[in-house]
Amino acid sequence: MPASRLRDAARYWRTPLLPDADLLTATYRDHAFAPHWHDAYTIPVILEGAERFTYRGNGYVAETGSVPVINPGEVHTGSRAVDEGWCYRVSYVPVEFIRALADAIVGRPQDAPWFAPGVIRDADLAARLALAHRMMEAGSEQVRTSHAHTEPTDSGPPSGAPRIYDPLAAETAMLDALSTLIVRHADVRPQPAPLA
Repeated sequence: MPASRLRDAARYWRTPLLPDADLLTATYRDHAFAPHWHDAYTIPVILEGAERFTYRGNGYVAETGSVPVINPGEVHTGSRAVDEGWCYRVSYVPVEFIRALADAIVGRPQDAPWFAPGVIRDADLAARLALAHRMMEAGSEQVRTSHAHTEPTDSGPPSGAPRIYDPLAAETAMLDALSTLIVRHADVRPQPAPLA
């Protein structure tokens, strides 16, 4: 059976449960990102397909179930690695939020965590990040529907999210996912960028 063609679609939103963070759910088949950077940690989880990206002078492919974290201020690109494109969920988490969470985990102040270039292949972490992101999105859908001037439609929550939105559960799931990322994959010292 041939692979299905994914259509380009993206949805950005914010939630008070993750202050000053941007969240994205997107599917890209034709879109390619020119070199760019973010002032936050870029924490994606690939749900379908595969993304090709360059980062710190090297090329990588992030496949379904992987977590290709990009550190703040680091230039990177993004494009499809397979014909059908890729679908992912991304959390752009402020440096101070991640630093405070790392401080709480260790029990003392420390430098902001740094993540090695490449692709994290940790199925448990990917599942935690995807679930937390879906739970956050379920809350944003509820807010959008409750403020609409038309009759709300019952399209149900995003796949895998609880049917009844629970903000405490969503916040707890995101803190758990981000803590797991820090504990398992963070380093305290950034490595120098390669010389061109």
